[in-house]
Amino acid sequence: MKKIMFIVSIVVIAFVLASCGDLLSLIPGTTPSPATIQETLESFVEKLNSEDRSTIYLDLHPDAESADQTTSGYWDTLFSQDDQPFSIPYVAPTDGTETGTKVMETTITYVVQGLTETTDNVTITFKQDADSNWLIYSFYREGTELFKKINL
Repeated sequence: MKKIMFIVSIVVIAFVLASCGDLLSLIPGTTPSPATIQETLESFVEKLNSEDRSTIYLDLHPDAESADQTTSGYWDTLFSQDDQPFSIPYVAPTDGTETGTKVMETTITYVVQGLTETTDNVTITFKQDADSNWLIYSFYREGTELFKKINL
């Protein structure tokens, strides 16, 4: 009976650790997997749909123009919280013209003032950071630049 309880305990602990990726990153010698383009896009949309948008900059590439200055108020001027929820479907990106970038041509759907569903075309460029995370490098909505890479 003690053997069975021991085995069940080990299985439960393994399951808990496997389902808690953040906890695994605390164990020396383990690192979280880099963010994929789809994960970054999902994180960005989730933050657009939240009341507190102060962490959106975490989804932006450090070389993106004003990445550290794009506060919650900045995003409110581009994507009014009155127009939530926002939806940006994942579309397989293609290679960008700049080395190491991927470009996604997709749409953003939202409800203007809670009344009219609207869809705009968006072009989002992603680039890997030093940790191999794919982050947003530039964002255009209906051909209008919302932010872009720093011209070095």
